[in-house]
Amino acid sequence: MPDTIDCGVTNSETRIRADIEQTLKELIEFDSQEIEQIPTLDIQYLRVTINRTAIDSLKKAALFIKLQTEDQMNWKWVVLSLFDSLYAFAIQALEGGNFERVTFRTESGQLRLIGFDKAIKMCCMDRHMRIYDTSSKLYLSESARISVQLLRSLRNDFIHFIPKLWFVEVQGLPTIALDIIAIIEFLISKSGNIFIEEESRAEILVLFRTCRQELSLDSKADAK
Repeated sequence: MPDTIDCGVTNSETRIRADIEQTLKELIEFDSQEIEQIPTLDIQYLRVTINRTAIDSLKKAALFIKLQTEDQMNWKWVVLSLFDSLYAFAIQALEGGNFERVTFRTESGQLRLIGFDKAIKMCCMDRHMRIYDTSSKLYLSESARISVQLLRSLRNDFIHFIPKLWFVEVQGLPTIALDIIAIIEFLISKSGNIFIEEESRAEILVLFRTCRQELSLDSKADAK
């Protein structure tokens, strides 16, 4: 019969408990030393918002508008950037702080963003744009409407490019870009639905001016 101590626990059980306690103590001391030696990780995150996306795309458009004189393939990036910027600013003008205004549920219950065409159409409708007393809907001239359609068509052809030989007439691209920039400027400055920090607003005004200067030079060169 095994030896026992007063509390009724066998000597072997006591030794096992003592060994476990000692092992745990060593593990804790080891972990403490290891934690002190682990360097602090400088983890960085990309902060993405609809506003930052729209402005970033506008900046990229301005950059590639300037670079297209060096390489005509940069027009592709002008088209993609302007499309993305216009789409994002249209969504921002419509959502008014409520994402449900610009999203819908599929039959399976998945949340989806409204499409580009619907966003532009809604921007032209008072009942969707009248979020505040100072809100104004978008008016598209015939030229602007055609430019929006051409921009969408070009963007889709670039994104879903089917292997082929494709010729894009460069001469008309500055006019399309100028029309799109005018629409973006309205959404930012006159729709009354987009709020941008003063510093960013000043930067955007410079971008508009730079784009117009570059595109006007192209238009004059084409006219010659």
